[in-house]
Amino acid sequence: MLNCDSDKSFLGFEYCYRDAANFKSFNTVVLRGFLSNAEQAEICNLMESGEFFIAEQIGLPPLYEPLYKFSGGITAEDHCWHNFIRFIENELEFDTREVWGPAKTLVQNFRAVCTWDARLSPHFLISSP
Repeated sequence: MLNCDSDKSFLGFEYCYRDAANFKSFNTVVLRGFLSNAEQAEICNLMESGEFFIAEQIGLPPLYEPLYKFSGGITAEDHCWHNFIRFIENELEFDTREVWGPAKTLVQNFRAVCTWDARLSPHFLISSP
């Protein structure tokens, strides 16, 4: 992750992890730059069912750990999928937060996914048949 003080255009990518027991953990990564409506739609189209993705596969921080404090670690309710919530534009607080990277990098990371790979998640052995 990097900080960028020279470019004041930021976009938020809000997502969550929700286990099978419906416990949730949320995050918004701050991206430098903007994405067109078409690029935002493309990202959604590249997700499983238009909203699910494996955070590790696209380089976003996975959100499992905050739930481990309640469960004591990985449980049978855990799986590999994160849930996209929305893009957030024009939030003033973004220029003071740590930047994940360029918005265009997120598009490239989603485009690079041919097949979602559950093996990248620490929950793979739990959620496998």
